[in-house]
Amino acid sequence: MKIKNIEFLKKNLQFLSHLSKDHLYIISDNNGEIHFLNTNKERTIIADFSLTDIENIKKSSFKVGNLFYDIFSRIERGSDVYLNFNKNKLVCDVRYENIEFKSIFNYQKSDFQGFPEYTTDNTFKISGEKLYHGLNLLAKFKSDLKLKTKQDQLIINAENENGSLELKIPSDMELKDNKVTESIYDYEIIKHLLRPSKISKKVDLNLSWNEKINDNLLVVEFHFKNFEDTIKYLFTPKGDLVEPS
Repeated sequence: MKIKNIEFLKKNLQFLSHLSKDHLYIISDNNGEIHFLNTNKERTIIADFSLTDIENIKKSSFKVGNLFYDIFSRIERGSDVYLNFNKNKLVCDVRYENIEFKSIFNYQKSDFQGFPEYTTDNTFKISGEKLYHGLNLLAKFKSDLKLKTKQDQLIINAENENGSLELKIPSDMELKDNKVTESIYDYEIIKHLLRPSKISKKVDLNLSWNEKINDNLLVVEFHFKNFEDTIKYLFTPKGDLVEPS
């Protein structure tokens, strides 16, 4: 499989590595998609970068170590990069001018299936530029983010001893009733959202009720300016949601 744009993949692997450099989950399906996923140690964040229109790929799920991040971060611009999935090994061929480099990564089979099911009843769409601007302002408060829906708007509040800030994002659809009208998310989620929003043409923010944690999941999907592929994040306000293996 040839990587169409290595710089784009490197950028998204960098986003994923911000959660952890200890591991990377790679899941392929029968629909011509490959998903590169990562989680934080608390299992409260999942990030999923997907490549589409991949030919001749079989369904599989496995985990590689931090060497994958290290190798890809050092591949030079202009290189032709190929990934091949062999039994218990992931082979990476890099061709740069008249030299060829081959790296073989051992991997472990995994039962991790990525994102849990979630509904899209309460989805808010905003341009990446506007979200980046709003998050930059919210980041100055360095406090938990309170998210709630009201009159078909997503309202994000942050406050500290010096003051408060409110960000309102309108929905492009009529919202359905939420079981919880307000959920609180850790301030740390901002750092995972800032950089992807800066290079996105639009962003979908979704609040989805989850029975296991008795609260809302926050799912944020970034649609990049020059590519059809996306990266999305799932945040839980509290508690473990999934346990990758």
